Amino acid sequence: MKMTKEEFDKWVEKQNQDFCQDGASYIFNRINCRTVKVANLKKDKIGIAKCHKDDESNREIGLAIAYARSKGETVPEIEEEPQRWRAKSGESYYHINAVMSKVEDCMEWNDSYDYWRFRSNNYFKTENRASEVLNKIKFLLKLEQLHDLYCPDYVPDWDEYEEKYEIAFNSLISKFEPYLVVYSNDVSVVLFPTKEIAKKVCEILNEELKKNV
Repeated sequence: MKMTKEEFDKWVEKQNQDFCQDGASYIFNRINCRTVKVANLKKDKIGIAKCHKDDESNREIGLAIAYARSKGETVPEIEEEPQRWRAKSGESYYHINAVMSKVEDCMEWNDSYDYWRFRSNNYFKTENRASEVLNKIKFLLKLEQLHDLYCPDYVPDWDEYEEKYEIAFNSLISKFEPYLVVYSNDVSVVLFPTKEIAKKVCEILNEELKKNV
């Protein structure tokens, strides 16, 4: 049985609460700072929890595990959550410069610049990945400008049925096309109020594609 860290913390809390309620039937013994033993007096069963040498000792977690084992219950495993990549000190990473004109490489020195780039999500492992994100940002800004040009006061209404249109690239015909949206509120998508406006935006984008070929 696997749990997220949040679910495991709730499980620990519940085990500790149950142990307190069953206190008369159990004996709690902390053998040392890293080992906990719980004895079930009614069933003559013992549960032991030992803290791994690389982990920080925690009384509540140790008690929860030992208590569960004394009842014959399975102790859940914590499902490891993916961690964002960060360069080691002296290792290179890539970020998008302040004016969003190009990708730059930097050396990680654990200084304030590195810290804020990481915190602001402007931090990438490879130049190709950073360039991909930069192109997405540039395209989003272009769509927002076209939105303000053709429908500057338009705000989508998500409470009522209302046709809206997003712009997407159709890889089968290598062109931008409008697509109908009604209830799918994707905050990363720029929406247009009518198909006519969306088609006009697609015409502009497709003309730019021809020039760049």
